[in-house]
Amino acid sequence: MSSSGLEDALAKARDALASGLVVSEAAVQASVVRPILRELGWDDADPRQWQMEYPVDNGRVDEALIGPLGKPLVFVEVKRPGVLSPKAEDQLFRYANNKGVPLLVLTDGDTWDLYLSMAEGEPVERRFTRCKLTESSEFCGVARDLRTFLERSEVLSGAARKAAEARLEQVKHREIGKGGLDSAWEELLRGPDEILRDLLIERVEENVGSRPGTRDAEEFLRMLAAIVPVTAQQGDVAKWLQAAPANLTSGMKATVTRWLKQSAGHTPGKPSPDGAPPKPTPGSGKLSGIRIRGREHEVLEFVRVHLLLASELESWNGGLLNELAARAKPGMKNPRAVRASDPVLQTDRSKYYRQIPQYPEWYLHVHWSAKDHQRLMREMTELAGLSWGSDVVVLFAADIA
Repeated sequence: MSSSGLEDALAKARDALASGLVVSEAAVQASVVRPILRELGWDDADPRQWQMEYPVDNGRVDEALIGPLGKPLVFVEVKRPGVLSPKAEDQLFRYANNKGVPLLVLTDGDTWDLYLSMAEGEPVERRFTRCKLTESSEFCGVARDLRTFLERSEVLSGAARKAAEARLEQVKHREIGKGGLDSAWEELLRGPDEILRDLLIERVEENVGSRPGTRDAEEFLRMLAAIVPVTAQQGDVAKWLQAAPANLTSGMKATVTRWLKQSAGHTPGKPSPDGAPPKPTPGSGKLSGIRIRGREHEVLEFVRVHLLLASELESWNGGLLNELAARAKPGMKNPRAVRASDPVLQTDRSKYYRQIPQYPEWYLHVHWSAKDHQRLMREMTELAGLSWGSDVVVLFAADIA
């Protein structure tokens, strides 16, 4: 059960698979699966621990790893190399149905898919990890996962099941986040988002030694967003697909197509029945400034708006910046407001801060998206005792047209 023993077994299994001689289920069991399970503490010579061809209502499971009361705790279904499929998943889950077996393994020797049998969803939605032997130059990660979820002592104690539940929760959150990537990228391009713009400028400067202008970077991002022709913006998906650049991936085309279909049904973007242009959505359009207690300031960047508001609010309510700084939690990496003497300004994180007008001893963290700038400005306004939306109003070109 030593770490080196397991990694040696994994290396031998990979070599056996690479030889091309392991072509049947029986060969996978003998050359790959059983040597690995032995290194994880299971004794295939002891029927109280391990039973092969374990009978269930609708068939037989290739390997069943047994608990101290004779109850199976892990089902392992083995396929010949390269034949894992949703059908194989369904078969494994049928075998486990109503058996109370917490952990399931489906493997062709190379790929090891591990499932939490009593979780919610389709079989694929219950898979909490996948290990690939032939894609691993080092086996530390694979060995760590197999020990965590399949080592006999971990399974018997229940720790393996708890770890599987935690991993599955992580997987689900990651999938939710992954599903939001396309729409977030579209939003960043259409903004353009200030952080994205600044990152683009910094990377250009690193690559070529010269810094492009802010407007140049913004126009470049708008150009990327403008790959959709006017007819496509009106919902003509077929024309968009015909005009799409040849080097776009199918995923990118699918993203734009989905966005176009949504745009076609978006009421604010449609002309009114009498032919009049659509009314702008409040709070949309290009940033034009900020109104603070009835006085308008023309400012075209959220960073400058944020700094101006901090300065004005400090003048209105002396001590606001002190209170903002005091809200930072101990050890906070990027506090909202810091004094000029703060150690954070001596690190590489200083690039996220800007000096506050009229209060040069104070610096404000301003490296935010446009949406976060507005959220944080609202918090700061309410902290000063003013009302967001009446005492303080962010102005957009559409709001004052």
